[in-house]
Amino acid sequence: MKFAGFMVALFLAGCATVPKQDIESMQAIFRERQIASAAVFEGVSEQQIFDAAIQVFNQLDGKDFEYDIRSNQLLAARQWSEYLVFASTWAKDFWELKARRIDGNIHVTVAAITVSDTGILSGPVSERFRSDIQISGRNDIGLTVNDYRLFYDRINYFLGKTQDWPVCKEYEQGQMQRFFMCKKHVKDNAPKAWR
Repeated sequence: MKFAGFMVALFLAGCATVPKQDIESMQAIFRERQIASAAVFEGVSEQQIFDAAIQVFNQLDGKDFEYDIRSNQLLAARQWSEYLVFASTWAKDFWELKARRIDGNIHVTVAAITVSDTGILSGPVSERFRSDIQISGRNDIGLTVNDYRLFYDRINYFLGKTQDWPVCKEYEQGQMQRFFMCKKHVKDNAPKAWR
């Protein structure tokens, strides 16, 4: 009898929902992320930005990333999986980096999203790449402001504009949201030359 009660409690705990996020919070987070998603680089080309971004992705998990280059766009995708007791999760992280030359400077925006399938019969995400990724104001979707900061600081590292490798711990202070670049499926490796 106690076991049945335990199982019912366990089932109900699994069905618990996270409180809904209010509209004002979503709007504020969207505005912060929209500003953080953009950067301007001087004295470099679009190709140098793309090369630096590929190095950032390779440091996250190089063997699992795939790339596609389109007009003013670098797309990256990374498949990963997680096995649970009675189910599994198959997911894919999609990244989109846009770079355009305006008045001699490179204006860059980046966005990312994870698409996943969890269940007893889940399978890999079949979509290869995704473009036109939108920034979200929801706490649980896409990059956080600190993810943008970390991404651009690592771009600057590979462009030679800074000497210190930015590590996740430096960007996690006060982070209340999901931290996309530093989640457990991603490596926080410093480049070999830095070690």
